[in-house]
Amino acid sequence: MTDQTTLQRLTLAYVIAAETHSGQRRKGSDVTPYINHPAEVARLVSEHGTPDEVIAAVLHDTVEDGDVTLGDIRRDFGEAVADIVKALTNPPEWDGLSRAEMKDRQAEHMSDSTLPVKRVKIADQTSNVRDFFRNPGAWDEASAREYIDGAERVVDACRGTDALLEHLFDHAVAEARKANGLTAPRSGENA
Repeated sequence: MTDQTTLQRLTLAYVIAAETHSGQRRKGSDVTPYINHPAEVARLVSEHGTPDEVIAAVLHDTVEDGDVTLGDIRRDFGEAVADIVKALTNPPEWDGLSRAEMKDRQAEHMSDSTLPVKRVKIADQTSNVRDFFRNPGAWDEASAREYIDGAERVVDACRGTDALLEHLFDHAVAEARKANGLTAPRSGENA
């Protein structure tokens, strides 16, 4: 595949993600456009990921958050991108779960996932946790703790995938805990 083709595919992915997330804002912020999240995830993945992984990072929330289907992604970007996005899309039967249960399911799912899926998931969780220190106080203490602890469980299931991404995630967790006045989990608790 030529560099030009890769750029065209990446540009199309950004157009689709921008249309899907148009008008959406990040949780905890009424000013940050949602598209900033997949852009950040893609930037993180681009450090060591393949072009297909970067494209999947841009598209990773489009099936859950919009009218984009896995068939659309498969048609426009190929099987590899569609497989990554599918593995990152929460199944509809998880819709009624609590945040803690959702994170537990995601962690279970990640333990059996491919390296490309794990790489995008670590970047996704890093971006999400960074929001907790970019906007401290936007969440109550219990919600912040629950999300960060859950994200740690998910990333723990992905460890051994990408040392740089894992380091960036750990740094984001430390900063998020500090910004929100949270201590690390007590010894013996799930992280």
